[in-house]
Amino acid sequence: MLGLHDFTRLHSLSGVETAPALECLAFGGLIWPSKNYYYVPELENTNLKSVMFSAAVDMESVLKFLSVDGLQRLDFECNRYPTEFLAWICANYPWVEGYCLKPYMKFENPSDNFAIVCGKRKKTLRDLNDQKTRRALDNAAEQFENMKRRFAGIPFEELQNIIK
Repeated sequence: MLGLHDFTRLHSLSGVETAPALECLAFGGLIWPSKNYYYVPELENTNLKSVMFSAAVDMESVLKFLSVDGLQRLDFECNRYPTEFLAWICANYPWVEGYCLKPYMKFENPSDNFAIVCGKRKKTLRDLNDQKTRRALDNAAEQFENMKRRFAGIPFEELQNIIK
């Protein structure tokens, strides 16, 4: 595992592609995710199984992580990308798991009782016991499944035209 956090002048992952034994990569700013995008090299010849980041990575660079044959897990903030992109990943890379690769995340601890709908500019829903909240989560799940069906098999370039 390689973890790179809070290196404010680091904006490139160059060299990662030459680490044949590397299976898990975690990077990004733990305090403030950088506004400067990270450069991600071509990774299709690596052995990465898990990638986690809290840094600014554009959607095209996420495709480089998805190009890794053995990738099993991809984690990032649930509000970083549009819901359409998350659904597209789920539809076209169903073997890749991630906490934000679903319609919403629930937090049902005794002290927490809320859910976050995954996707850019989506809202946090309070009180999971409320009927209105449950309907909103059901609606988010239904929309996400519809998007997965709609985006299955379409190329990324076509998705970009839909998102714009």
